[in-house]
Amino acid sequence: MALHCIGTKASRAGEALTAILRDPDEWVRATVPSALIATLAPRMVPALIEALNDPSLSVRKAAAHAIGRLPDRSNRERAPPDLLRRLTDADAEVRRLAAMALGDFRDPPAELTRAWIERLEDVDQHVRTEAAFAFGRWDADDEVLAALIGTLAHPVANTRAHAALALARIGSRASRAVPDLRRALADPEASVCSSALRALVNIGRPAAEALPELLRALRHPDRDVRAGAAQVLARLGPVAADAVESLCAGLTEMDNGIRYWCARALGEIGPAAAAAVPQLTRELSNHFVRDAAAEALRKIRPAVK
Repeated sequence: MALHCIGTKASRAGEALTAILRDPDEWVRATVPSALIATLAPRMVPALIEALNDPSLSVRKAAAHAIGRLPDRSNRERAPPDLLRRLTDADAEVRRLAAMALGDFRDPPAELTRAWIERLEDVDQHVRTEAAFAFGRWDADDEVLAALIGTLAHPVANTRAHAALALARIGSRASRAVPDLRRALADPEASVCSSALRALVNIGRPAAEALPELLRALRHPDRDVRAGAAQVLARLGPVAADAVESLCAGLTEMDNGIRYWCARALGEIGPAAAAAVPQLTRELSNHFVRDAAAEALRKIRPAVK
């Protein structure tokens, strides 16, 4: 604790701080990474990297956490080999902290992207989530996309869901995944379907080829899947005109969230959704849906005679 309170004055005590990393007491060593961060001195980064390989779990956790807090991202990017090793640490928290530090890299090396793909199968949900989020910050190449698309067929449902979330983070650049995401909408696990729908929302117009599956998803027993399908249809706009009848049925749902997104989708479809005007008019009395219904009516009414 005292080391952490030294603050920027600790920059004059670099050798003393790094020497403490060799103290036989692991709890003493574990206090050093946060103190090194407080120095804000780039020359302290090698000491943090060294601490990633400490035999003590407490020290490795502290080092991974400290590297993730380095204010200068270029300093974090000096640690890939050691952080990569920590992605397979026996402790889930060390893996998660290493994943957080690695996920902010601007130009990740090839071995890092391969490691991220492996982390999509991590037994810890938080590590899998960090891996999925990282792909949205990088330029996904063909190898990454192919690996993620292949992972949509993984035998573990959570892994399939996180692969879909990774594709959602990549967005429009993942348009080649649409055929596989269409198949994912028939997954027996609702979490996988919901994640696939998030990917289709972010992919945008190329998702129009999934219209038959989206119509079926509007009748899915899971509430989040139905709402997600309506969100995709809202993103598609006029090309989703064949969904008008199904979206009108969605306006009768008990769930106001689903009714809201169905109203939004009908508005985005525009004049082709004229048949929905009577139901949308009734929704003006629904406090939760009225704004979406009013906006939809403004977009549809030019076609109403």
